[in-house]
Formats: sequence, C-alpha cells, structure tokens
Amino acid sequence: MGFDTVPREIVDQICESVSAPTLRSLRLVCRRLEAIASSHVFRHVLARASKSSIENFSAIANHPVHSQHVRYLFYTAGCIFRYHHFRPLAVDEYLERWRVVEYSLTIDHQRGYYSVGSPRLEPSQHRANHEVYMAAWEDHEHVVHGKHDVDLLTELLPNSQTSLASQCRINQYHRFGIRLAATPKSLAGLRLRRVKAITDAIVANSIHPTWFCHSCIHHYFFDPHINTTIHDLILLLDNLAYFEIASRMSKNKSPFHFDTCRTSLRQRALWTMIAAMPNLEVLSLPFNGPHRIEKYPVRHYVTFEADLHHVIPPHSVIPKLKRLCLAGMEARLDELLGLYKWHRATLKTFELATIGLVDGLWYDLLPPLKGALAQDTLPEIFFRGHIFRREKERGMEMWRFDDR
Repeated sequence: MGFDTVPREIVDQICESVSAPTLRSLRLVCRRLEAIASSHVFRHVLARASKSSIENFSAIANHPVHSQHVRYLFYTAGCIFRYHHFRPLAVDEYLERWRVVEYSLTIDHQRGYYSVGSPRLEPSQHRANHEVYMAAWEDHEHVVHGKHDVDLLTELLPNSQTSLASQCRINQYHRFGIRLAATPKSLAGLRLRRVKAITDAIVANSIHPTWFCHSCIHHYFFDPHINTTIHDLILLLDNLAYFEIASRMSKNKSPFHFDTCRTSLRQRALWTMIAAMPNLEVLSLPFNGPHRIEKYPVRHYVTFEADLHHVIPPHSVIPKLKRLCLAGMEARLDELLGLYKWHRATLKTFELATIGLVDGLWYDLLPPLKGALAQDTLPEIFFRGHIFRREKERGMEMWRFDDR
C-alpha cells in the first residue's frame, strides 16, 4: 500500500477527504487500513431520541478504539458545544487535532421545551416530547435532573475533558460557541426566542464563544418579513474565530420560487454579521448550488443560490482571515481576484467549489493565483466540483460546464 512510509499528516488529509461509508468499505477490502483509518471512521456521532440510535451510540462509546476517536457527539437539539485540541498520546506528535463534544441544552421557555420537537407545538406537547425523549435515555443513565450529564459523557468519550464547572480550565483548554442545528422546516416558527434563550445561557455561564456555526441561517434570521433583531447575537460575535453557514433549498421547490430581491437582502444581512467579527480567521460559505431548473428542458441550465458581491461586498476586508471557502455562488472574475487581493496579507488557504463565472473563462483566474503560489503568499488553493461559464443560446442565458 505504501501508507507505512507516508507522513501521518498526509494520510489524515486523505482520510478526511474520503466519505465515511467509503472509508468503511476500504477497511473491509484491506485490513492494513484499519490502524490508519480507525481515527476517521466515526467522525460524527448522531444521537437521536430513539432506542436504535442510543444503542448505536453506546456501542461506539464502549468500543476500546472508536471511542477514542469520536470528534463530534451530536444531539438533535439547540446545543451549546465545547471543543479543545490535544496532542496524540503516541510518541510522534505530528498534528494537533480537534475533538468536539456537543451536548444538549434543555431550555424551559414559558414552560415549553424548545430544544426538543417542533417549535410550533404547544408547551404541553413540548413537555410530552421531552418526557418521551428522557424515557428513551432512562436505561443509559445519561440524564440527571432533566439534563444530559456532561461528566458521564466525558467518561464515555475519554478524550473529552473538563466540564463547565471548572472555569479556569475552560479558559486554558477550551473554546466555546453555539450551534443551532435543525432543518428549515423546524426553524420556520422559531424566530429569535431560542437564540435569546441560548445566548442568555451563554452569558449566565460566562462563556466567551470563539466558534459560531449556524445551520440554515438565512431561512429565518434574514427574512425581511420577520420583524426580529440579531443585536443580542452580534454582541457575542466579537471573539469568534470560525464562521460557517449551511444554506439549504427545499427539495420541493424550484429555484424560481426564490425572489431575487429578498435573497439579496438576506445575503447583505449575512455580511452585516460577518463584518461584526474582527477576529474571524476561518470563513466557510458553502451555499447549495447550482440547482437544475426542470421547467426548461435545456441541458446544464442551472441557477445559483448566492451572489458573491452580495455576500462579500467589493473592497470589504476581514482583517485576520486565514482560510476562505466559497461554494455554490455566482461570481465575476474581478470579484474573485479582488477578494484575494484584499486578503493576500493574511490569507493562507483559498478554496473554491462549484462556482459560476459571470464573465471571462475559468482558466483566466489561474495565472494570478499560480503567481501567488510561486511567491508563497498563498500556500494552498483548492478547486472542487464543476466550474460553470455563462453563455447565451437562442436568446436564453444558461450555465455550461467549463471543463477546459
């Protein structure tokens, strides 16, 4: 195989780029990959309030090898999570790696549990869902007084250390942040109430967040028809080092259902939030795109969900940005080059995936970026997915694969 002589950090990068199911299949084909891939097999562990899910979680937690390498322990609820980096216990310490433990925060808001079930349920239904959720855990003793026992979870996943009780160790070893993980449907009626409840909990615990990750953020935060404010949330963004947005479009709707004006308003509001993060080092904006339009039976006729000049306006600078990942959006050639130009003093990694060029050809972007690579001002650049160029055919604009 040759993996025995390859540096571990390179092997880890290869394993990170392979999907978990593929990695498991490779291990079945070649047992020599067992030792190498064991730390990447279970990157994310999802624990739902179902018997089968809890049994699967317990099996992983009790495994002598896999429990040591769980990176994300994820519960389907609004969560406060913590993470820390560590060095492997082996003699050769090649990389600092990230370990993440994510645990559920039960929120009693007007006697309703907004962290469990649909937000549109009545408080009594929330309580019923909460009782079912707690009953599913009764045999595993993971819940104490209606909340997840963080210390017990730490014992199950030994590489996750320290609880919220020890503030001095928190400041030394951990970073804190918030994540609202839910589908667009469940977010529809939630508005700002859950955000305020979680931010209040963060302030009450003296937690200083440095990582913010929000799922489907534009579906309800930046809807012009919702009269809400994100002032309380922006106050928490001052120390954030990592920001990622996951934008999802409903599978039941054509892209034509999106109003361009409303979408651009959401994108500009997104920049308002990004601009409030002076210490941001990693910005990941993987919008879903492109989407095929089935109404017109034209091959390669697609639409993108975001415009780069709305999300990151021209001449806008993120002073400490080190890694930038963009995907699923339209962009002009000068916008991409300008984005690199304004951040070349700090930018170390530039990742582009499935980008639609409004003007020019894709390979026109390569010479200046290759020049930056040669001068070591941009150590890493990644191109992933299909690249599109815009053309006109029969009076109709369309996107075609730019595979040259």
